Parts: sequence; structure tokens; C-alpha cells
Amino acid sequence: MVGALRRLPTWMPTVLDALLWLGVAVMGWIATSIAIGVINPYPTALLQALSLYALAPAYVVLGLALLHRRWLLSGTTIALVVAHLVLLLPLVVTHHDAHPVAGAPQLHALFANVRLDNRAFDDIASAVDAEARATNADVIALAEVTNPLVRALRAKGILDRYPNQVIDPGYSRGIGLFSRLPLVDPTLERDSLGLRPGIRTGVRLDDGHVVNLFVIHPYTPTNALFRKRWAPDLELIRRTTAAAVGPTLVIGDFNATYFHPPFRDFLANGFTDVHKWLGEGMSRSWRMDGLLPPLVRLDHALVRAGAHPLDRADFVVPGSDHKGFVAGIWVDP
Repeated sequence: MVGALRRLPTWMPTVLDALLWLGVAVMGWIATSIAIGVINPYPTALLQALSLYALAPAYVVLGLALLHRRWLLSGTTIALVVAHLVLLLPLVVTHHDAHPVAGAPQLHALFANVRLDNRAFDDIASAVDAEARATNADVIALAEVTNPLVRALRAKGILDRYPNQVIDPGYSRGIGLFSRLPLVDPTLERDSLGLRPGIRTGVRLDDGHVVNLFVIHPYTPTNALFRKRWAPDLELIRRTTAAAVGPTLVIGDFNATYFHPPFRDFLANGFTDVHKWLGEGMSRSWRMDGLLPPLVRLDHALVRAGAHPLDRADFVVPGSDHKGFVAGIWVDP
């Protein structure tokens, strides 16, 4: 035992160096994969989702490396700190003006993933109803819709107040849109918006402007089968929605964060994220039903082509693992 203790100072630095370099290698892969747009091998996409947390130890490693004069490790870790700041700063710093031009028409859209096995149907309907009334939501879009939930919404009077509807109940693939405004060519899309059904329509505003509205819910990259479709579905959604002519709002549970390359492709190709634009990029929507507070934002509202962010409000959906939100946008007159 004494001999082991005497040897401790000899091998401990070696072990510590190995652990630090292992951590640097993992963090380096996360940063590199985001930069070059790679999502494989597993669990790269999951690590990317948590990149703000996964890269944070770089500051500790840098401090230790400088303290012990490990210059190569210090230089490598500085690059990771810079990468972390590059990812973080756009989410917390904003100088964007959300005020609409005079006379600009507006649209408020509520979205919530209510969770397929959530049986608090009356509570969900009450929460959606309260938030829709508080924000004067023009449309309500829901993911993971079931028939019992539709009945609860009807009992609450929501279907009467939002009479223009596209509903396709079906647990994880269930989706629904309810609008107080007229819908133009509402279509339940089963191919152009991914394997899960999506909704494509136009919303005719009170002044006659039409906003293209897409409600989407692609699969999540959490298992081998879904991972094969996740990135291709997001790319398909991006191409389909980008082809729409005129102001466009894409709303839904993207199952993607700001740090996933397939989602970053949206932002690099003319789409604006409402939360991020309004300085709420650090707001989180998932997971709401665990011991920890929500860690990431999977639920987004994206606008393009003459549609602009106006405001947003997040709200709790009883029994769901997602927060809901209402996104307000304004449209070029």
C-alpha cells in the first residue's frame, strides 16, 4: 500500500493527461462534426444536440492545461473554447428589431407536441384554450394528436372557434391544424414533408394576404431506424417549404436543435428562427417530464420570403414532454 502511494505522483499525471486528451478528442469531434455537417457515426447527432453542455468542460481543461504548462493541450483546448463561444453567442446576443412596418398584417400560430401517451386530455385542451385566448392565436397546430384529444378539444369549444381544420389522428404520427381564418388548399402531405404526415396550406389573413403554412413533425434520431430517415426528411422538408412562393411559416417539432447540421441548413438558406431572432435562442422546449429542467429546443417556428418574427410566448402543456409556444409573425404589406 505504501509503495502504491509512493508511485501515485508518478502515474497520476499520465492518467490525468490521458483523460484530458480523451475529453478533448470527444469535444473536438462534436465541434468538427457540426462545422463540416456530419451526423454519423452514432451517437454524434445526440452529442451535437447537447453541444453547449458537452463543450463547456473545455474551460476547465484549459485551466488545468495552463496550470500544468501543457502547451499543446492548451492550444488545442483554446480552439474548443472558441468553438463553444461561436455556437453560444448567436443564441444570447441579438440586435434584431421585431417591430413591424406600419399596417403590416400579422399572424399568431400556436404549436404543441402533446405527447402520444399523454392521457390528460381535458387538461391539454384547457391549456391550449387558455393560451390561444391569451395570445389571440389565429391557428392552432398540434403534433401526436389522438381521437380522445380531438374530443376534448371539441368539448372545450375549440373546434367551434377554429372551424377550418385538417386533422389526422394517429399517436406519434397524429397531426392537426385548427384555424379561425380561411385555409387555402389545405392538404395532408404524406410524402413531401417526410415519412410522418405533415400539413400544407395557405392561411388567408383578414386583409387578404396569404401566408404559406407548413406543420411538420419528422422522426427523431434516437434509434437506428429513425436515424436513417431523420436527416433526409429534414432536407426534404427544407426543399419543399423553400419552394413555396410568398411569405412562409414552418412550425412544428423538428426533433432538431440549432446545432444539428440538417437544421442549420434551414438557417443558412433563407429561413429565420423566431425564437433565435427575438433573442430567445437559449430557451428550451424538451424534456419537460424529467428530473432535470429542459435541456434543448426541438420545437421551432421558421419564417422566410416576406414573413418576419414579431413575438413569441412559451407555455406548459400538461403531461407532455414538450413545451408549447405561440409564434407571432408579420408580413410585408
